[in-house]
Amino acid sequence: ELYVADASPEHVCLLNKFNVVEHHLLIVTRTFVEQETLLTRQDFEVLFRCLAEYEALGFYNSGIVAGASQPHKHLQLVPLPLDPGGPALPISPVIDSAEVTADVQRLDALPFPHAIAGLEFGAGAALETAAVQAHDRYQRLLSAIGVDVPAAHDRVAKPYNLLVTRRWMLAVPRA
Repeated sequence: ELYVADASPEHVCLLNKFNVVEHHLLIVTRTFVEQETLLTRQDFEVLFRCLAEYEALGFYNSGIVAGASQPHKHLQLVPLPLDPGGPALPISPVIDSAEVTADVQRLDALPFPHAIAGLEFGAGAALETAAVQAHDRYQRLLSAIGVDVPAAHDRVAKPYNLLVTRRWMLAVPRA
């Protein structure tokens, strides 16, 4: 009853049984993959397939310290705005007022460690192209926040959160 759709040959979409907001979606790998492994280009392609359907915030909690509630690899998606009477996200005014580009940068107005990069995912964007672009920027964001990029299928040594919209990606180290 929580099943939504097959998202790819490797992923399925499920409603979150313990949802934070209505329509809280999980993008889960079909076969077991550790939650603390790197996101792949295919993970980003599925995420953007979902983001193409509606305005949302995608996020990934890499590890228990970062808020992961289970060891099976999953991304999450919640519809925006989170508060219908306010900005899309509490940090939206800060990000919207900054000149966020494809370059990895830090915003002085955000008072916590982070790195952010812009994305160019819009109507008619090719999913594969967006996924390749996002995957490259994701790896640069991790490097900028001090998370070493391990070999494929190895666990990431430091916990982090990744937030993704159609326009930007934000990585935050956790301790």
